[in-house]
Amino acid sequence: LVLEDSRDVAAMENIQEYHGLYHVLHGLISPMNGISPDDINLKSLMTRLMDNEVSEVIVATNATADGEELMPYFEEICQSYDNLYRKLNDIHRLESGLIRISTFTSVSVQWLPSIIAKFEKDYPLVRFELLHGSDVESEDWVRSGRVDCAFMSLSEDTPFITYPLHKDPMVAVVPADHPLAAEEKIAIDDLVKYDYIKLNDSSFSDVSEIAEVFNKHKVKPNVRFAEMNDYAVVAMVEKGLGVTLLPQMIVEKTSRNIAIRPLVSGEQRTLGIAVKNQNHLTASTKEFIKYTQEWVSEKYPKEEL
Repeated sequence: LVLEDSRDVAAMENIQEYHGLYHVLHGLISPMNGISPDDINLKSLMTRLMDNEVSEVIVATNATADGEELMPYFEEICQSYDNLYRKLNDIHRLESGLIRISTFTSVSVQWLPSIIAKFEKDYPLVRFELLHGSDVESEDWVRSGRVDCAFMSLSEDTPFITYPLHKDPMVAVVPADHPLAAEEKIAIDDLVKYDYIKLNDSSFSDVSEIAEVFNKHKVKPNVRFAEMNDYAVVAMVEKGLGVTLLPQMIVEKTSRNIAIRPLVSGEQRTLGIAVKNQNHLTASTKEFIKYTQEWVSEKYPKEEL
């Protein structure tokens, strides 16, 4: 309770209806009388707010012109206190928070170990919970609040706030001694002439990036094998069992003896992070997204999204 004079404290005590802290100004701002904010006990109010857990400030000065002069100063002090209090809370949560992330295999293998290692150096007490799922599952988890953010393949129809990170080309993967391995780029029409190994994971449904490539060209692959695991698909290609089409990230650091070629038509997917609401993100999640953006920018420095 902010009061003008110490006599007002005695009056409030006599009423016995207020049981909080007092701050006495010992006067009011009065330009006519040459009394400025520095001449009264105003600056120390901010210090007292920080030294005590204050949830509400009540101004009980007289409703005079001099009393009204104080209001902009009180509003500025209270707003500064509120901003500082929020910032301190964010720092505390950032130092010891939990980040729940939906991800998928290629991001988990190619990106997350390096990103989390970098993040952990600055925020060692932050914990991570990683969930693996399809884009459909990730959307459900973001929508329900099960995860704070999700790595996803983004599109114009993605129903969330998104942070585009990287354009991942689709590539043809063929055995090292395959006739198509001699080509610099491979056309989809040529790829479908050979036995095809289909990635049959639930994250790659009929509307997935791979299926969309074939649909765009109005062709169907000659599926000989269907496999749930993307790395198993690559192993089968190495053994000469067929050819396949995959996002480049899946085969980015493979040691398999295979040939990886870009497509003549240049299809690609846009990888990014999706969140439900920017305003509801925890401090640690915001910082993780920032670290991810910086890391991806360093890894792909010339890429334009």
